[in-house]
Amino acid sequence: MDKGYYTPKEVGKILKTSDQMVRVSLRQNAPGWDFPYIAMGRCIRIPVKTFDEWYKERYGT
Repeated sequence: MDKGYYTPKEVGKILKTSDQMVRVSLRQNAPGWDFPYIAMGRCIRIPVKTFDEWYKERYGT
């Protein structure tokens, strides 16, 4: 079943970094981390479609 979003752990694996780095970078609006995400309290969700587009534009794959 396609859930429509990535978790910080899944994005961390894709970007070869930790899930904590993903969380902190998004919450602090770090440069280069300009893909959309949804924060619900402590929970972060990254929409698959927009992340995949951002990744393809940035890394060309």
